[in-house]
Amino acid sequence: MSWTFCLLAFRGLALDMAPDLILVLFLQVARTAVVAWNSGHDSNHVPYPRLPKDPFTLFVGPQYHALHHIDPLNYFGSMTRLLDWWMGTAVSLRGRRVTMTGSSGALGQALAEQLRLEGSTLRNTDVLILAHGSKNGEHDFEANCESAVKIIEIFRESCGRRKLGLLPEVWYVGSEAELHGAWTSDMRTYTGSKRAFVRHARAFYDEETFNYRHIVPAAFASGMGPGLVSARWAARVALWWVRRGARYVPVTYTGLAFVNFLRFKLGGRLANQQGRKPQPSTSLEGTEPGGKQALSLGSL
Repeated sequence: MSWTFCLLAFRGLALDMAPDLILVLFLQVARTAVVAWNSGHDSNHVPYPRLPKDPFTLFVGPQYHALHHIDPLNYFGSMTRLLDWWMGTAVSLRGRRVTMTGSSGALGQALAEQLRLEGSTLRNTDVLILAHGSKNGEHDFEANCESAVKIIEIFRESCGRRKLGLLPEVWYVGSEAELHGAWTSDMRTYTGSKRAFVRHARAFYDEETFNYRHIVPAAFASGMGPGLVSARWAARVALWWVRRGARYVPVTYTGLAFVNFLRFKLGGRLANQQGRKPQPSTSLEGTEPGGKQALSLGSL
């Protein structure tokens, strides 16, 4: 607007250009007056007591731009997020409070280390990371699917009661076994449990009360088995994707996680079209058949 005013005031303009510039100046003055009257609020500056889920992926809406006012060192995109994808500033974990299950495992420890470097704190819960799991065959389904669903359901209830602040997040550590299945007979229970959780993950992916991120790593070295890469490498790659806004996070050196993305998304659309939605239990503790104590959050 100031440049238009300078052209009108200090430069000789052709008569046929002056009306157009005057019209532009008038519209800009009127728009500025309306924004000032509304205390600085416009279509890109909407006040939110609690930030809603961002409906866009590439383009910048008021939900995404509001994050830049919360954290000015991130979320630089004004029209698209390409710059933030390139710079890794599409997601900030600074100051977020993290709760992690399985933090004594190899990937859990590496993720905790990387998150401490991000400046996250581990009190209360803004980001829930489910990194626990089992490959022993006896409790695979309970550890890899049922317990995760129960914890997320309880977390969702707490998210629904929140009226202020940023949208909470849930990260679940899956596996490329979701795509390729069991290579050996002793892996069938493990792969079956991971595949069973996927239908819940698709429902959580569209959840409005929190952002769900599905991490799909290839095999890495841990107490559950050997791998070509370390857990630290897997954690760094996962956060590289997360900082660029990815909600499906492929942590792969085989490429299978990229192929699995198509299956993950296509399966979710088919489930939505058929109106299927999982109905998990909302209790964390209980007694299993045979008198065994069910898995609880404190034991993970």
